[in-house]
Amino acid sequence: MDDDAFLEVGASLRSLRASNALYFRQLPNAAFRALTALRTLDLSNNHINSVPLDTFHKMGELRHLYLQVMKYYSCDKQLGIY
Repeated sequence: MDDDAFLEVGASLRSLRASNALYFRQLPNAAFRALTALRTLDLSNNHINSVPLDTFHKMGELRHLYLQVMKYYSCDKQLGIY
């Protein structure tokens, strides 16, 4: 995924459902940094098993984060999700 994948829609996109759609192990946090208005992010049922610490820092409006059915999932406790 390109670092600027969401650059044009990042300030207006409210919901992103990428369930069963991603095939990489580590979430590419650079691409997700532009999603500053996002309220709902669904990453469930993907192959992701690692989320970098700063992935969600710019998502001040994020209220719903779905990470179900992600085998061997790990994230840093500083993300605030356990």
